[in-house]
Amino acid sequence: MSETVIRVRHLSYAYGEGKLRRQVLFDLQGEIRESEIVIVKGPSGPPPKNASHFNNA
Repeated sequence: MSETVIRVRHLSYAYGEGKLRRQVLFDLQGEIRESEIVIVKGPSGPPPKNASHFNNA
């Protein structure tokens, strides 16, 4: 069995302030194991400027 390299529990994220505040992640939980590829996808549109790409191949 592959080793867990990333474990996420109760991850939430919001950006902006006041009326412009937008909650985009809600209580995510999960594990990413060695050699897995994971994609987090939302509604259509351009990715945010600070999008990160993880590749553990």
